[in-house]
Amino acid sequence: MNGFNKRPTEYDEAIEAELYYTAKSMSKKGSSLFNRIKHDIMLYGRRATCRLDRLGYQYLSKDSKVNIIYLVAESFPEQALDILSRYEKTIGKSRSRIAKIAIENHTGKKCAFNLEEVCKKNNTIEDRASLSLVKENQVDVNDFDEKFLNLVKITNLEIKKQASEYKMEGLEDLLVSIIVPARNVGKYIDRCLQSLLNQVHKNIEIIVVDDFSEDDTLKKIKSYADRRIRVITHDCQSGPYIARNNALSVAKGTFFTFLDGDDYAHPERIRLHLLKHCSGDEKLICTMSQWFRINEGGHVSDRKVWPLVRLNIGSMFALREEVISKIGFFHEIMHGADNEYFHRIKTAFGKESIDKIRLPLTYATRRNDSLTASREFGYSGRFDNPDRRIYWESWYSWHRRHRDTPDMLKYEKGMNVPFYIPNGMKVNKQSGIA
Repeated sequence: MNGFNKRPTEYDEAIEAELYYTAKSMSKKGSSLFNRIKHDIMLYGRRATCRLDRLGYQYLSKDSKVNIIYLVAESFPEQALDILSRYEKTIGKSRSRIAKIAIENHTGKKCAFNLEEVCKKNNTIEDRASLSLVKENQVDVNDFDEKFLNLVKITNLEIKKQASEYKMEGLEDLLVSIIVPARNVGKYIDRCLQSLLNQVHKNIEIIVVDDFSEDDTLKKIKSYADRRIRVITHDCQSGPYIARNNALSVAKGTFFTFLDGDDYAHPERIRLHLLKHCSGDEKLICTMSQWFRINEGGHVSDRKVWPLVRLNIGSMFALREEVISKIGFFHEIMHGADNEYFHRIKTAFGKESIDKIRLPLTYATRRNDSLTASREFGYSGRFDNPDRRIYWESWYSWHRRHRDTPDMLKYEKGMNVPFYIPNGMKVNKQSGIA
């Protein structure tokens, strides 16, 4: 009755990869009920949420019901609460309570539950950490920096506990290149750079790329006398991925990683990634860790609603020479290329080349003027961005075509992307570098 298969169909695989328009052209027969409902909501939005019973929502498992509610809550929180109230008995008291907390937090409301009690009854790392962050959201603190540090302290004990369990000789000899793309982040850049200079692992080079900032970002960057900081400047705005590529071209580290100019890295971030790479797994090429996002009012929330602690694609920490020699550089477009680059690594080197650290080692700032938050480039007020979706679907097809010929996935700086790129994602490649 519920339509689940043991073996996923191509349609299911497309939905799991969030390729909703690709899936639209495929047969839904035999695919999972959850994916069919998810597909309809992503394509048809509010209309689909009004016909959940006809779509078969009542036959989903408890966890699948809640995941659909979180999806709806991204753009229609009131409708998500209505669905939750109608199905609360079948979802269960504990799951319903977490879902209500998640939606209330997403809309910026004060939580009506005893969060101490709820925390004790949840065992997943992500739920416990997320509930602790919601609890801190209830506290009114006017000073953003004070609120920010309070939020960081919540995860600090768990991170320090895990870091103390590992001791390995020789790590200090490994140079790590940390690339920091920066544009108009004068308000945040000092906090970002200080978090990198305060890393427990000291053998680092910090390559900051100022992408033609119009505020005091560059002035603040140049005020640092630390020899580990190198500065690249653009003479016109070129986007975050040309910035990454220009830095990767001059990087010298055994490993490379990234931190946006308005974000903050936990002091143990570099060391914990190094420890994972040096654990003896010869197939390991790239690691990633988690993050949470803080808006300019000091409130922790995420576009995906729940959990608040999520995988951070931008934290990729990879072997420099191996990756660049095999797959090259980022696509030189305006947004969305980090996700493609990570999946290109996975396609070229295999799933076993990737590992994850289930700790939030980055704290990101959700800015109203960022690319991700903008209506033109991001997800402002909607499920999806059409240009991002076209790009996502195109690179996924490109990867599938070359699974057996990964050398064909190599992309060099300055090349044209080997498939259609919407005009809204194109950038000026004529930037000079000072």
